Amino acid sequence: MIEISLFDIPQDYYLFIIDNGRGMDFVDITNMNVLYRHQEHNNDDGHGTFGFGAKGAMLCIGGLWTFLSKKKGEKSICKLVWDVELMKEDVTINKHIPDLNPKCTRISDESGVDNTNLYNNYISKVYSNNGTIAMCKLPFYDVLYDEIDDFEDQLIRTMKTMKFKNNNKKCQILFLNSVKDKNAKIQKLLPFDILDYKNTIDSKKIKLTILGRYINVPKPYPEFYIGDENNNFYKFVPRRNKKKAYFRKTDISKIIKSFDRAELAITLLNEKQIEHQKELLNKESGIYHKLAGIFIDRNGNYISTDSSCWGKILAHQTKSDHLFSAAQASSGKFTKGARCVLSYHKTKSSKVFDQVIGCKANKSKFEIDSVHDKLKNMLKLLIDSVYKKIIRNCRKQKVDIKADAYLENNLNLCNIPQIVSNILNKEDNQKRKVEEAEKEAARKALQQAKKEKEEARKAAEAEKEAARKALQQAKKEKEEGARKAAEERKALQQAERENENLQQKINKQMADEKAKEEKIAAQVVNLTDENFKEKINNNLGIVWKDVTKNPDFTDEKRKKMAEINILLEEYINNFLND
Repeated sequence: MIEISLFDIPQDYYLFIIDNGRGMDFVDITNMNVLYRHQEHNNDDGHGTFGFGAKGAMLCIGGLWTFLSKKKGEKSICKLVWDVELMKEDVTINKHIPDLNPKCTRISDESGVDNTNLYNNYISKVYSNNGTIAMCKLPFYDVLYDEIDDFEDQLIRTMKTMKFKNNNKKCQILFLNSVKDKNAKIQKLLPFDILDYKNTIDSKKIKLTILGRYINVPKPYPEFYIGDENNNFYKFVPRRNKKKAYFRKTDISKIIKSFDRAELAITLLNEKQIEHQKELLNKESGIYHKLAGIFIDRNGNYISTDSSCWGKILAHQTKSDHLFSAAQASSGKFTKGARCVLSYHKTKSSKVFDQVIGCKANKSKFEIDSVHDKLKNMLKLLIDSVYKKIIRNCRKQKVDIKADAYLENNLNLCNIPQIVSNILNKEDNQKRKVEEAEKEAARKALQQAKKEKEEARKAAEAEKEAARKALQQAKKEKEEGARKAAEERKALQQAERENENLQQKINKQMADEKAKEEKIAAQVVNLTDENFKEKINNNLGIVWKDVTKNPDFTDEKRKKMAEINILLEEYINNFLND
């Protein structure tokens, strides 16, 4: 708890800052007195780093500062006095200060009774027995020139800035200004919730782990990994040559302790949430643009109140509150609700993110050009891709963004956890698709090879079967040929036998006919001419008698027959004469 009070005692104004932190002992408060010295401990998670913050504030405000502090667990109260006005005189006279003049600063480990009573009285206001009280008797302010009013206005603006910047839920800030109103009550400076994470639905928010470390060989450079809720980590691979930047899933379980951690939270607020934030910030002009970038939360404190500088990096930001276009999408007002916070804790052994963000002594002066390009490119890739994907979803489903300017009716189009998961796994998904395609191609090739092998086997079997059948057919034909040859041989033998028999018959018949002819010839030889003629005539008579009895024997035929008889007689006569 911190209480800041501004009050006046006749003609003097006092600023009190009281906290119930762990307090300081004599060694700590001595180190605090030295410019640019900051002693860190292994468990140090404080905001300080450069040893200039408190000294710078005192030098800026001026006056006489008195610090009373008691460390937790100890009884003694130590004291530090800084007389800034005396320092100013010393600087004016000597023109420079090689070392702080002992007249200007005093340190003591004994505060005295009065200071002890004062300490106990004021530290009780923050409900503690230990902590630090910073008391400043402000320099002389001329009332006639409203100098105290200017300081008061500046202090009030500073309180508003602190209200915005304080993101440490464990630290409560109280403010009391009783300069003009003696009856004023202490105000609680409630932190401004940039993300409004609790009131945002699950599909429009996500928290990611970012791991970072420096690789020292050969030249120091940072490398980053993003972790999801399942403790999968994806290495950011920046753009090289023509290959775009991407995330690659990597197992870092063996080296995870070598990284510093940060948290990246993204929300996409609806119109009601956006307008509520605008009311909390008193309708400040340009507020949409100022809130839509990336805020850096360092040890529970935002190091800037305006993220508009990220418009140089992020595509969804523009130079005007009226021109939020989400990467060139017309009328895409939903990006007015884009919120992003990168949070990390700086410790003695954890300073990577201080380095890559370019955190300097004046931690409130954030400069986008100081952020390491690799970190900027990683955040750009992730965040721009989210909003571009939402736009593509709208176009793909033909959703009119003008009609649903904050995506409250089409929540399925802006499932940020799923979109982020797809972005992180895009390279692996593409690689898996290639592997699956190669696997499928290999499977098809194997299947084709099996098919060709099977076809070759079937072809071989068919050829084998054809050869077997051909052999069988040849064997059959051979057997058939042998059978036919045997039959032909048998038929030939039969024909030869039959021919032989026929020849024998013919020979016998010829012999018989020859014998018969010889017999007839013998008979003819033995006949006289008269006998022969008589015999011929008898035979002709018999023939003539048989023929003439035939009813079909006509006169014409009779005539012809008579001519034949005459010719025969002639022949016979000639034969006999010969």
